[in-house]
Amino acid sequence: MPTKSKAPPIQSLVFKQHLTVPLSEAYRMFTNSTALREWLAHLVLAQPQKGGRLYLWWNGGDYATGEFVTAEANKKVTWLWRGRRDPGATRVAITFAAKEGGTLISLKHSGLGSGPAWAKTFKNLQRLWTRGLENLQSVLETGQDQRFTLRPLVGLTGASEMTPDLAARLGLPAATCGLKLDGVAEGMAAQQAGLQKGDVLIGLAGHKLYGWQTYIDVMQEHRAGDLLKAEFYRAKKKHTVTLSLSRRPIPEVPLDAAALAQAARAKYDQNIVDLTQCFAGLTAAEENYRPSPREWNVKEIMAHFIISERELVSTITEMIDGNEGLFDAFGDNNPVRHRATAEAYGSLAALLEELKCHQAETVAMLEALPPEVTARRSVLWRIGLQTLNLADHVQEHLPQIRETIAVARKSL
Repeated sequence: MPTKSKAPPIQSLVFKQHLTVPLSEAYRMFTNSTALREWLAHLVLAQPQKGGRLYLWWNGGDYATGEFVTAEANKKVTWLWRGRRDPGATRVAITFAAKEGGTLISLKHSGLGSGPAWAKTFKNLQRLWTRGLENLQSVLETGQDQRFTLRPLVGLTGASEMTPDLAARLGLPAATCGLKLDGVAEGMAAQQAGLQKGDVLIGLAGHKLYGWQTYIDVMQEHRAGDLLKAEFYRAKKKHTVTLSLSRRPIPEVPLDAAALAQAARAKYDQNIVDLTQCFAGLTAAEENYRPSPREWNVKEIMAHFIISERELVSTITEMIDGNEGLFDAFGDNNPVRHRATAEAYGSLAALLEELKCHQAETVAMLEALPPEVTARRSVLWRIGLQTLNLADHVQEHLPQIRETIAVARKSL
């Protein structure tokens, strides 16, 4: 009689996290689509009722789908869970208990198999929940989303993927993989470790770099401040250095609506001053000059600022409502829309006035944020980060504007 093979053991991951918020707020962070976006995934659809849908998507391309099995207010949430690369379906159970003036979260991710097929899934879920619950505590206590504040930066200003032909030109083995650096950013991890333009980065944190995708995969496993060993070629000689991953520049976000509005107004006012100076003395022909068919003229750059400001107000409105759009607008800037906006207002002067009006509307909206929004630090921080980043975005475009004007005056 044949011997029955034993079924592989089933594993579980168990986590606990104390949060300094009441039960109702902790429960909301696991059942509201906008709240789940603040700490766990980048896009979420959640319907907190038995059989209700659950969809989570991350910027790296991973996603998880499932449904709510239970949703007992302030007590327990259970999800069926199936990740994009998971070998099978699993289950996540979260319980909530009042403790020490806050809430104790107990999370159990069960039904995980064992063996090679499950090894990567187990590791990925362990990292997801460890970092996720740590980030949940951060957004509730400080408002700061660690996916932004701890996002690492090496400081490469560009790089080319290695090919056998490129390796041959550089005198390296034909099988050399990696990235040939176009340059490194001032003061960032790569420069501080001694990397230079022309170096060929072949390994990072013990992983061979086969191109940009493997570089991205390695970076997603790490945070700012982590120390990574980097291997590279310089003039046919292999070197090893240690990189201390840099933090990305992030503006200081006041966690007070009035202070946030004041900070945004100061940046907006400076933008208008700088733009007005750039546009002084421009002729109509120079305003409409496009360096190439695929590049914007200065009016279309202004249209870009206006459209971005409109979308910011819509995003803030959704955050106030606690119901962000079901689908985010991923993709490049739409040239038809930018051209239409530029043509509708007709002149730079009119576009500048329109931008001022939209910026004033944003500031007024920040000043009018209701108490139930400002009380949630995570929401206020995200609103503030997007607003201040957009104000800085104008400054980032100023060199492009000046260059476009200079080329127009030289060419016309």
